[in-house]
Formats: sequence, C-alpha cells, structure tokens
Amino acid sequence: MVRHVMTSKPVAGTAVLAIVIGGAALLWHLLACIESPMAYSPSGKDLALVTMEPFDDQDLHVAGTHAYRLFVLSEGKQLRTVEETTASMLTAPAYSPDGKQFCYLRIPLLSAAQAARVEEQAKKYDEAKKSRPEVMWEQPTSAPAASAPATGPATIETTDHALPALEGMVELCDSLEQGPAVPIVLVVREVASGNIASTTHFELPLPGLAMAYVTLRPQFSPDGQSVYLCAGDVAVAVNPAKNEARILGAPAAAAALSPDGKTLAILQKSALGFIDTTGESAFYRRWERNTSLGGLTWADKHTLAVLEATEDSSNLVLHYVEPDGTLRKSVAIHLPEHGKHEGVNTGALALAPDGQHVVLAFEHDVFFLKADGTSLKHWHSDNEQLAQPTFAPDSQRVAFKLMPKEEGGYLRAAAIVFYTPAGEEVSRVAVPKIDPATTRPAGEHK
Repeated sequence: MVRHVMTSKPVAGTAVLAIVIGGAALLWHLLACIESPMAYSPSGKDLALVTMEPFDDQDLHVAGTHAYRLFVLSEGKQLRTVEETTASMLTAPAYSPDGKQFCYLRIPLLSAAQAARVEEQAKKYDEAKKSRPEVMWEQPTSAPAASAPATGPATIETTDHALPALEGMVELCDSLEQGPAVPIVLVVREVASGNIASTTHFELPLPGLAMAYVTLRPQFSPDGQSVYLCAGDVAVAVNPAKNEARILGAPAAAAALSPDGKTLAILQKSALGFIDTTGESAFYRRWERNTSLGGLTWADKHTLAVLEATEDSSNLVLHYVEPDGTLRKSVAIHLPEHGKHEGVNTGALALAPDGQHVVLAFEHDVFFLKADGTSLKHWHSDNEQLAQPTFAPDSQRVAFKLMPKEEGGYLRAAAIVFYTPAGEEVSRVAVPKIDPATTRPAGEHK
C-alpha cells in the first residue's frame, strides 16, 4: 500500500519563482561539472543513480523538456530502470541502513503555460525590486570637539562577524521573498519489489533546479526512521512514518550526516555548522575557505573532511574537523594543472570507507590518491568527464558517471565506470540514450 502524507499545495504563483530566477551563471558552472550523486547499497551489490537528458540548464522548470531516469545497477552488470519521467525532476537516491529500502526526491515541474505565467511574475518582481528606494542612514557631517565626552554610539565595524553570517541570512530571506515554497516529494521504495512504500510531501524554497539536481543528497539516519537532506539553503530532517519534517539549520549550501547520525554538518558562505540532530544544540566555526559543494564528507563519526581549493589551482588542502570545531589536521595536496571555472571550486571529494584512499574529480581530471596525499594515478580526457566518484562499502571499487559531450553540444551520462582505488579501470556499463519525447505521459509514474 502506498502511504501519502503531508499533502502539499499545487504549484502556483510566487511559489515557484525561486526555481526560475537568480544565480544562473554559478548554477551552470556547477551543473557542468558535478552531476547528481550516486549511492551504493549497504551490501555493495547495487548502485542507485539518477540521470538527466539532455544534461543542460535550458527550461529546467518546464515539464517535458528533460527526461529523468532512476536506475539500479546490480552486481556491476545489470542496469534496471526504476522510474522515468518528464513531469518531475528526480534527484539523488539513498539506501536505508538495512538495505531494504531506498529513497529519492521528486520535484514537480510546470506546464509551458504555468512557466510563462511564472516568468512574467518573476520579471514584475525584479522590476518592483529595482524601483524600491534604498534606505540611507544619515552620517554626521563633522566630528565632535576633541574635549567633548564620547557619549555617541560606538562605531560598528563593517566586517560581518555574525554566525550564521548576516549576508547569508539576508540572501536566504530574499529567496524566501522571491519564492516561498516549492513542492517536494520524498519517495521511499522497497528494494525487493520496487514498489513505492510511501510518499512524503513537504515544501522548501529552492534557489534553482540546477542546484537542486547536483547537490541534493538525501541520507538515512542509522535507525532508518528519518531522511536528512539540504535543499534551497535549508537543512531538513523528514520522518515519513510520523508525517514530520523538521528544519535543522539555515542557510546551508550543502550538508552531510555523520555515520552515527548524531551530527549534521552544514556548509555556509563563511562558516561550518555542526548541528545536533535532536535540535538541542549547534556549533558554528568560521570558515572563510573556498570549499566545494561536493567537498564535504565524514571520514568517521568524529571527523568531517572538507576540501579547500587555494588561490593556486594546483594546490588543495584536505582539512579534518571535529564536531566541536577543532581542526584535527590538514593534508596539503599538490596536483598537476587541472580544469576550473572562474575560481569556483567544483571538486568532488570521495573518501574510502577504510580511510586508505582519496579520489578528487575536477571535470576532465580525476586524481587517485593515498590518504596522505600521495598521488597514485591522474586520469585526464579532453572529450569526457568522470563525475561523482562513489566508493563501494568494501573500499575496493570507485564508481563514476562517464560524461562525454554529445553531438548537440551537451554532456550526458553515457556509462557507469568502475575503477580500483589506485585508478585502474575495472569495467563499465553503458547507459542507453533517451529522448524526452519518448517517455511516458507527464505525471505518470511506475
């Protein structure tokens, strides 16, 4: 039986402005070189993933323009389609700790008529925003006499020392004003049968669907009762059985749940946050480093690994931070010159569960390293990309999405490729092409 909870409102009006406007250039850089995350089952026998075709940012909010497919790859050989649709964006999957279920997100898309109305509203919003008068505080025209007592207010420094940062909070409030909420559906399926066990409906602000596709990475709690995710600058815990969604932190550009489920680490513009998943406490550490949205992962239950790109693109630093903010150690990594986009750190970080190996993926370059930063192999291609390195639970394989450039000029996930931690290719499985026009009617799901 399918259980539907938290019935949401239909998509309308300003509720979807956030998926249409804002941040297009940065979103495209991220979309071009990160791709959607993948997830191994606890046994390591299955790999779940989502693909989008064509892989571009054109009309992402419009139904029928892109085909989304959820696959399960079994034993590294058998590729099975679980769901395909043009009516919703599908995002990265996650397995429950017992391996009996997996979940993913559906974000309903708009009809062409709805999209036209929303874009018109977005233009009106922008025009109204530009016409607002700026509030200017009157400044004193002259300083008081030197002999006068200092009775006036203290000078406020312009540097933002607030945590979470004031600038980030202002941006979050602005995105909430643009688009208060976008409907999201958390889908849970049974692994054995493939049947849907539950669908949980809730709403979050989303600054862009491109950002949602490449960064949304749900994670089950160790007891399998809750799913943690970060979307639209908000970190959320969803419990389908209790019909409950709890906001844990904001703003949050990326999030990672500790292996013991006790701490949710979030990345902000100028800070790292460590939030107790009970909601009773949170710790923030100032973090002014250039950190990738794909460079946040837990090395173990006590240590968060964070990838920093320095001003010299050939040098990176892998920091290990404890939940109380203590910087345990930093490992300097020197790499050959590799691709980058206008200073945006788009490196994807993967750590082997046994702690022995590290993989860093940067568009056309992938680096296979020992944990101490020693280089083992450098993969490079001018025509293809290896995206989303994902270690198997036994640490013996690393899976990637192989992204060649198609005739139309866009990338696509053409195959899943498996490597050893030392960088030797083991096998690959082709992902068949699909045309959005050939998918089942909008709104129809398996």
